[in-house]
Amino acid sequence: LAILLYFLFGKIINKIGLFNSKNYFIFLIAVFLLFVVLRVQGIFDVVIVKILNRTTTLTGRTYIWNETIKLILKKPILGYGVTNTSLLTEFLGNIKYNHAHNTFLDVLFKGGLLSLIPFISMILVSVKENFKLKEDIIAKVLSIFLLSAFVMMNFEAREEKIGFYVLLLIVFNTPAIISQLKKEGNFHDLCNERYSR
Repeated sequence: LAILLYFLFGKIINKIGLFNSKNYFIFLIAVFLLFVVLRVQGIFDVVIVKILNRTTTLTGRTYIWNETIKLILKKPILGYGVTNTSLLTEFLGNIKYNHAHNTFLDVLFKGGLLSLIPFISMILVSVKENFKLKEDIIAKVLSIFLLSAFVMMNFEAREEKIGFYVLLLIVFNTPAIISQLKKEGNFHDLCNERYSR
């Protein structure tokens, strides 16, 4: 949805100037703190219940987060290891739940702080590289893909998905991609001209 919105309203979004990978990372952390830690979803009752036709438990996610946080607090440094689905299901107490439904909680559950620190570091390094060229259309489009992944990370476990790491690798290489596109022809200039007007 974020990608579609960008292609439809890219010119307006570009003029606002708030839309970049650094702000998307701040958004990721803010949503985590607000929804997973502070549980403010009740404020969005109208949107969640009436428009999205969900409950304020976010389809049981708040229960899963509660149980996962309790377990994380017992083993915060090393976590429980990469467990199989049945063991995680046993920990969470319900056959339907086989992961934490939040990437940060899932990483903490499996590897504790020792795995969360490098995981966040990978994201930060990629964001930093992309942000260096935040005015370039290629960097903007890549950052929109990153935003989509960030939104999903708050409500699903993404760290085991190879596509997430491929995206981080591509975003990390934003300067090299832009440099190569500039060398190879007019496509890069055409894209920047189209969305900068």
